Amino acid sequence: MGYGGACNLGAAHGVGEYLLFLNPDVRVDRGALRELMGVMLSDPGIGVCGGKILFWEGDRIQSLGGLYNPETGYAIDLHFGEGGKAVKGYSRPTPVFHCCGACLLVRRRAFDESGGFDGDYFLYFDEVDLCWRIRMMGYEVLVTPYPIAYHRITVGRAHGWRSHLLIERNSLQTTIKNYELGNLLKYLPMQLSIRLLASLLLFTLGRSGYAAAILLGVYRMLRGFRRAYGKRLQIQSRRRVKDESIFKRDVILPLPVLLRHILRVLPDLR
Repeated sequence: MGYGGACNLGAAHGVGEYLLFLNPDVRVDRGALRELMGVMLSDPGIGVCGGKILFWEGDRIQSLGGLYNPETGYAIDLHFGEGGKAVKGYSRPTPVFHCCGACLLVRRRAFDESGGFDGDYFLYFDEVDLCWRIRMMGYEVLVTPYPIAYHRITVGRAHGWRSHLLIERNSLQTTIKNYELGNLLKYLPMQLSIRLLASLLLFTLGRSGYAAAILLGVYRMLRGFRRAYGKRLQIQSRRRVKDESIFKRDVILPLPVLLRHILRVLPDLR
């Protein structure tokens, strides 16, 4: 069923006011639930809360929430790969575009109003899509700076071409579903153009697997366009907040910052 489908199945059997989603390859910190619930209970307008996710050994950060870049449709995890104690300036819960799906707490009402996870994604970008739609319902998404979970994942797996094939397809489908029409017409052609240019560049750099993943992801998005657009009609009918309110400056990733991140992880791409 994949991540989203399985989470939806669990949520359908849940009876509580809050849903805690966990990957099967994580262990949680002793005070994780107390920390997350403390944030969630502080404001009924908070729809999602996550925290600092560390790699399994606990010495590096996998995610401290994430930001979104409209020009490419990509989202990145903040401080990915940095030392676990290297992050400064985070002393309280901070707004982010999305929280890492390895461990996140969701208000049940917000989950239901947004339609839950997209079961077609299987893996990757599920939480970005969900948090976007929850923000569309008018809720906030916050991350707490305290460690809440340790994830058994490697940098190589996170940046492997097989992972990015799904990221390419799912990120483009998220664009189709979630933007208002004006922004869809603005950003989807831009995102497709950037992907085609990036694939050519990666081929010349010898990263053929990653370049092929981009092209195959675009192809699979095109094959599923009609289905994604059908979902769009349902999602937009539930919208309460306009794009200009969703894409605030503090949750947007500037393109130059994204490019620096890509150059930093380029040696890991295969």
